[in-house]
Amino acid sequence: MQKSIVEIVESDILNEYRRGSHSVYKLTYHIIFVTKYRKKVITDEIGDFMKNYAAYLCGRMNSELISAETDVDHMHLLISMPPDVAPVKTH
Repeated sequence: MQKSIVEIVESDILNEYRRGSHSVYKLTYHIIFVTKYRKKVITDEIGDFMKNYAAYLCGRMNSELISAETDVDHMHLLISMPPDVAPVKTH
């Protein structure tokens, strides 16, 4: 039996969502880090390190780094996090 177009589209949409033990979610955060006084200090080497470290931290927090881009004075991160993880943690 073939699937209808509606069933295929609904299936693709549902696959985009992440599932927890008690939740279904799709939370994405766009986070921007800016250097002090927008000084142009981020080289390619530093940018690669920052991207790798962001991926490492996301892995430790059960999150997914979707995209990471750097420029000479800022960094953009697009991160998917579960609902039980706070994007900002204050102590």
